[in-house]
Order: sequence, then structure tokens, then C-alpha cells
Amino acid sequence: MFFAKFGNRASDPIWPVDILVSQSTEAQIIMGHLLADALSGFPVPFYPLCLQKAHENAALVDFDFDILQDKIFEGIQNILGDESHVLDAARLQDHDPAQARYS
Repeated sequence: MFFAKFGNRASDPIWPVDILVSQSTEAQIIMGHLLADALSGFPVPFYPLCLQKAHENAALVDFDFDILQDKIFEGIQNILGDESHVLDAARLQDHDPAQARYS
């Protein structure tokens, strides 16, 4: 595990970088590539774009998230049995009640 700070400001974050033991002899080259990528890391400054893309691809979102969420709710409904209507009511509630102040 390595730690890298790609920006020069005190407030720039420190990122953990996990490099395989088999690649440890290449650590300097790997970190150099990450630095070059971080310098143009739009839209998150000083965060390597390749890591941003990897995070996006690893994140469970959209259709995949909906399927997983439905399966979880289905399992909870099976556990609740006759009381599963409570879960249905909770799912229909506004997820962000603070938004009501803007309408």
C-alpha cells in the first residue's frame, strides 16, 4: 500500500494506492503514470482520471442497482409476511423530504 498526494496544496487529499506485490518493482513507474493522469484529472482535480473511471465502473448504479434493490426488498417482504405493506409504504415515501422546501 502506497499513499499519494497528487496536488501541491495543503488541502489536497491523500489517496491510498494498492500495488500488487508482484508489481512492487514497478511502483515508481505506476505512481508516475497516476501522477500524469492526475494532473489532467478533470472533473476531480488531482484525482487520476483512470481511478475515477474505475470507480464509476465498479459502482453499482442504474439498472443493476434497481435489480439488486428489488431483490433485497423482495427478501425483506418475505420475512415481514403479512406486515410487508409497511415496507411498501416506506418505499413510496419521498426519499429527500428537504426537496419540498423548493417546490
